[in-house]
Amino acid sequence: MHPYYASGWDRNKVYSYFGFDKMFFKNDFNNPETIRQYISDAATYDKIIELYENKGDSPMFVFDVTMQNHSGYKGEVQNNFAPLVTVTDGKVSTGLSEYLSLVRISDLAFGDLVEYFKEADEPTVILMFGDHQPKLEEEFYSYVTGNTRDQWDLTQQRNQYKTPLLIWHNYVADSENIGDISLNYLAPFLLQDTGLNMSDYQHYILGQYEELPVINSIGIVDVNGNVYVRGSEEFTERTREMQTLVYAHTVEKVW
Repeated sequence: MHPYYASGWDRNKVYSYFGFDKMFFKNDFNNPETIRQYISDAATYDKIIELYENKGDSPMFVFDVTMQNHSGYKGEVQNNFAPLVTVTDGKVSTGLSEYLSLVRISDLAFGDLVEYFKEADEPTVILMFGDHQPKLEEEFYSYVTGNTRDQWDLTQQRNQYKTPLLIWHNYVADSENIGDISLNYLAPFLLQDTGLNMSDYQHYILGQYEELPVINSIGIVDVNGNVYVRGSEEFTERTREMQTLVYAHTVEKVW
């Protein structure tokens, strides 16, 4: 589910390669709520609930890539959106109030989704994560970090790739803070969390998570908190096997 154009990033082709049975794009929503120029998060959650209530006895998996909070942020009142959050320090960012207001609206919609599935009869798990941080003005990042982007140290560079995640269950489960985890590990981590079957490849990836919980374009962080930047000998050595297997798995090569 992606409430925008089907052709963006070739989603209408890529999602079928992933094995999804159905795809829902912008034109599949009937008179949805919009915020700014985008279909709201709440509208996609309503669509999920509609699908759930009409799915019958089969289990259901939905991958929902929302659009409500997409950039850009102009800081302007629009006919279907008025900021709920106001940043009083005008030096920070003209778009920050708009972005934080959108996050607040998302939070309220997500709360409604959770409240609905609290009452669902079937065991239900919701994984919410951000695919990237917002694009705000360079002056904002300089203000909050004390440096321009080209002066950021390694920690500040790594922080720009962090987004929150949450795994919620409608059944009793232990609560824990799992710390930092890279996106490539989320699928097998979720399967392990729910007790569902995993392939040998997914078991392998989960094993790598236990050794190298963070991998991104800056480098890797091992289980002891040591950081190795991309291009270093340690980075190359510790990721060589994984790179080979991920590539082979992705393009279905036999080695």
